Amino acid sequence: MTLFKENHDAIAHNPNWLSLLRIGVALVLIVKITAEFQHAYVIYSSQGIIQGVVNEKIFTPYTLTLHQLFNLVSAWMAEDVFINVFFIICFLLAIVLLVGWQTRIVAIACWLFHVCLFNNSPLVSYGVDSFLLSLLFYCCIFPAHLTWSIDCWRHHYNYNTNHLRQYQFFLQLHLSVVYLVAGVAKLQGVTWLNGEAVWYAISQPQFQSWFSSPFMNFAAKFPFIIYALTWSTLFVEIGYGFFIWFKRVRAFFFIAVIMMHFFIGIVMQLQLFAFVMIVFNIAAFGTLIYADLTEMARKIRKRQPQTVVSPSIKVIS
Repeated sequence: MTLFKENHDAIAHNPNWLSLLRIGVALVLIVKITAEFQHAYVIYSSQGIIQGVVNEKIFTPYTLTLHQLFNLVSAWMAEDVFINVFFIICFLLAIVLLVGWQTRIVAIACWLFHVCLFNNSPLVSYGVDSFLLSLLFYCCIFPAHLTWSIDCWRHHYNYNTNHLRQYQFFLQLHLSVVYLVAGVAKLQGVTWLNGEAVWYAISQPQFQSWFSSPFMNFAAKFPFIIYALTWSTLFVEIGYGFFIWFKRVRAFFFIAVIMMHFFIGIVMQLQLFAFVMIVFNIAAFGTLIYADLTEMARKIRKRQPQTVVSPSIKVIS
């Protein structure tokens, strides 16, 4: 039993979760920048979807925005050129963050650049921007360079295991509160209580995908599927905040919430949101779940009866 516990702790509390956080966040940032680059002027410029005069009414004093940065260089370049240059720099910084060179400095730069984008167009921002901002901030304050990075190959870093546990606990607590608050908020919606929320969500035109129509046709014949998905979402989100802390059941809730985000990404075409939430879950609880499953597999193998092979007897006549 002591050996199992030592192996479990060694797997669960290694610093690899920090690298998973850094790499996952960098990949999300790269995908987001690539997806928005072609339409960046329409989204973020003063003449875009949300006019600058509208955004200025929302800004608070001393808010760092893309528009404020452009004012500093407006005498030397046009706004469309500035936005393109800004996105190219963001893309290069995200790649550097991915490989882990000068990790903390680059993470701070990525966070500041994303703050500019997030503040510049608050009316077109949504969940993925908020969570990406939080995870980038964690990359700034956590030692995300300890493993799987150029920094760790160039220098040997000593780390305090207790500090890493505290960092990961803070990330876990954040994620638990997110799901608990989201689940409790859904309880206030009538469609969540009567089991129809998932149907209304996937039937909206902006969430239509190649998978939506076949799924809706199938669900229309078996409506209990919609009820099950709706109520199971409530159960998983509310239960996640509590049961993820219990060793016997946390693997179930972890896998359930990952499957929920896969459903959101495939059926509702919110791939980037699903991506960032899966990264959040894996960084917070991935190594812990892996340690639990590894320990469980070892115990099962240990309990299996050993096959005794009788030595062959050779008879000489």
